[in-house]
Amino acid sequence: MNKKVYKPEFTDILMNFFIGRNSIPFIAEWLEEKYFCNNDYLHFSKKISDDNSFSVEGIEQISDPGSDIVKTRETGKQFNEGIKQLSDEAPAHCKLFQNCPNPFSKKTIINYQCSCNSFISLKIYDIKWNEISTLIYEKTVPGTYQIEFDGSGLKSGVYFCRLTVISGADEFTETKRMLLII
Repeated sequence: MNKKVYKPEFTDILMNFFIGRNSIPFIAEWLEEKYFCNNDYLHFSKKISDDNSFSVEGIEQISDPGSDIVKTRETGKQFNEGIKQLSDEAPAHCKLFQNCPNPFSKKTIINYQCSCNSFISLKIYDIKWNEISTLIYEKTVPGTYQIEFDGSGLKSGVYFCRLTVISGADEFTETKRMLLII
């Protein structure tokens, strides 16, 4: 895998950016310097925010397929509310457990484990793969975690829970089917 090196040219603060793969950031903190990407200037500020929250203004593709540069202007929704760390021991591998109860009515518990320092995304999709909710979108440390999903307001049906874990060049994705019965 080829790695790109972004070299600073001079200081110029504009707005916040992150670079990621499949809309999941793996670099989210920058010095106040100007960076190159295929002769186009990219402007990075110090970091997105301490609470890992942001709002997306627009997306510009960079040369690697599946990679994004996302512009942000201000803090948006914080996605890490309600996460409980069940264990801080590093498991042997990443895993998404089946939600419990399943089928569920209104609320269900989703457990997952992460084996290394990484960036994770936990999203809920409907049967047509439309994104319904982003439960988690943040950096995490090894451990086993739990979060509650509130499906009230949704129609009865099949939904999917997808965990994506990115650590350096490695990516892990696992999906579980959930059945909501109102």
